[in-house]
Amino acid sequence: MPTLIVVFDTNLYRKLGADAFDELRDRERNLSIQAVANYYVAMEFLAHLADDQDPGFAKSHSSLRRLWLHTKTYDGSQYVTHVMGPAEGQVSHSLFHASPNVGGDVSASLGAVVGQIANTERADLPGLFQETLCECRDRVLFLRRAVHSVAF
Repeated sequence: MPTLIVVFDTNLYRKLGADAFDELRDRERNLSIQAVANYYVAMEFLAHLADDQDPGFAKSHSSLRRLWLHTKTYDGSQYVTHVMGPAEGQVSHSLFHASPNVGGDVSASLGAVVGQIANTERADLPGLFQETLCECRDRVLFLRRAVHSVAF
């Protein structure tokens, strides 16, 4: 049982050097700290993978792989990535003890996608996961526009 659960943003996965990342994982293991993926962080990386000409394509794939390595746990039969759901679901659950999630468990389904894509060769991504990656990109663009229209 973890003593603490941590969630990191995109910068950790993009910028932390390999040695520092390995040291972080070792320290977390020694202190019973479990890392959990953030919905928005995973979606941001996946969005850049929809187009192999995207300037962030290669970095996003290696960052998604690092996120998977950091957050995966073994459930007795396979590695799984636990994803902290989107904020609207968390607020709804806190206030009303109900989730607006009509499409199933976001954590499990997004965690499975992260695991599959993180472990696929970059060159194979567009052909194998194009529809899923485009849906992620479109969702991120929608959320950005929504936030921008409210904030500005």
